Amino acid sequence: MTTLVYDTVTWRFPRASAIALFLIVSSILSSQFVNFSRFIFRILWLSFASTATIEAISKLVTGRGLVRYPSPLFDKSLNCIM
Repeated sequence: MTTLVYDTVTWRFPRASAIALFLIVSSILSSQFVNFSRFIFRILWLSFASTATIEAISKLVTGRGLVRYPSPLFDKSLNCIM
């Protein structure tokens, strides 16, 4: 009985093995030159900042937060579950 990993490593399926080798080598090389943690933290910061901005603007406009309070439909479904 063979596995997918064994078939890929032994080049039983050359196209799949070549794609796997290319992805492994390119990810190793790109990790040497690109700071992935910087991009991850930048995406997190942007999502948190946009959520806080939407919350503050909706608090000023409607008097209650848009992100903090769920919709009435969602709130009713929570009451049914509890």
